[in-house]
Amino acid sequence: MDALPVICLIMPFLVALGGEPQVPRKELTLPGVLSRVEAAYPKVKGIAQERQAAAGKLREKQGAFDTTVSVGLEYLSYNSASSRGKNAEASISTATVEMAMRSGAKLLVGRDANSGLVKSPISSTGSDGTIYAGIKLPLLRGAGVNEKSIAELQAKLGLPLADAAITQVIVASKAAAGGAYWEWVAAGRKLTVARDLLALAVLRAKQIAREVELGAQPPIAITEAEQEVRRREAGLNKAERDVQKASIKLAGYLWQDDGTPLPPPVAEQLPSEMPAPAFLDAARLQMSREGALAKRPEILAIALQLGAVSLDERLALNDGRPDLSLVLQPGQDMGRLGIGETLKAGINFSVPLGRWDASGRRDTARAKTIKLTQDRELTKRQVLLEVDDAWSAILAAVERFHATDAEVALAKQLEVGERKRFAEGDSTLFLVNQRERATAEAIGRLIDIQLEYQQALLALDAASIAL
Repeated sequence: MDALPVICLIMPFLVALGGEPQVPRKELTLPGVLSRVEAAYPKVKGIAQERQAAAGKLREKQGAFDTTVSVGLEYLSYNSASSRGKNAEASISTATVEMAMRSGAKLLVGRDANSGLVKSPISSTGSDGTIYAGIKLPLLRGAGVNEKSIAELQAKLGLPLADAAITQVIVASKAAAGGAYWEWVAAGRKLTVARDLLALAVLRAKQIAREVELGAQPPIAITEAEQEVRRREAGLNKAERDVQKASIKLAGYLWQDDGTPLPPPVAEQLPSEMPAPAFLDAARLQMSREGALAKRPEILAIALQLGAVSLDERLALNDGRPDLSLVLQPGQDMGRLGIGETLKAGINFSVPLGRWDASGRRDTARAKTIKLTQDRELTKRQVLLEVDDAWSAILAAVERFHATDAEVALAKQLEVGERKRFAEGDSTLFLVNQRERATAEAIGRLIDIQLEYQQALLALDAASIAL
């Protein structure tokens, strides 16, 4: 047997044993990438401020119920109405503490100290002034439902609404980062295939050159061998560029906690294996569907918007009611010339005639409710279809993987058989090269299917908020 056919048979084993020496490396894992995204990705850190903004909005609306302290002091010098042409003087001082209640009531305590010829209807007080406490209580419009209380309730809905927006950005960012990670891993696996394929061609070209020198092969044989080396070098260059491109894309999601971007991952950080696709437990589909309906931020956001619109409708209906309020303000007039107990009591009533404002807001709220209800049903349907589509992609990827894995095994058998025929003089270098490339192409398709499988898993986890 000639030396060249023999070396063709043992070449795959030489390549496997003679690669670059292994160096210690810290593999970059998918959980590591996802944790970096959640902890430091600028888009995630930026959207987190939505909750702070919502909390600030809530504090703003709660400010409507802040206790208010008012102090006033006036001095009057004027022409007396009872004795025209005679100067009259008076001093008026007030101090009031008011508190608006969420029920619509308004509480107040205060002190008035008025002396001199006080103008009507402001009354004089004893020398120590009048202290009083009062309440203004709405009985119909504004009773329990009023603009301030509704605004606060809607602001409270802003907190979970912000959380939903944050969740949506986090999940989308992690899914995108996970996809970039697996693209990088797949490119790295293809790079290994391209290197092995080139190593075969280089080793074969050296052997053929030696055979040509000995006269065992025609000079054209070295030309064919060198052509194959150049072809595979180009393939290796493309594979290296694909790895670099995937590494740079992945680096866009990798940041340190202090906001400094991490450098693109290097080849030494590639995992040694890419998981083979496998069928999932059938119960996983139902769990994913239930999780999607319960956790998807789009559905939660619509539910919260419906709550806010419902509050608008409640306010509009309440504003269409008559205004009936009770005022009660007992007090104590003290000091010299004080009269002791004082009382201010009254009832106010008003009714809107047209009610266009309230009825218009009511109709607007009801129309929004109908629209949001339809949006919710459509969103639920789309969410479930996303889950089903991801599940279908997973099943298809597993089946394709098994079929392509069998194809790879057959391609390897054909490659080995072609080498044996070449060793026996029944084949050509051209056919051997073709068989090797066919095997490499089949392995490349197998890697693509593994990538699709991992991306489908990410899509399923993202659809069910399991990332």
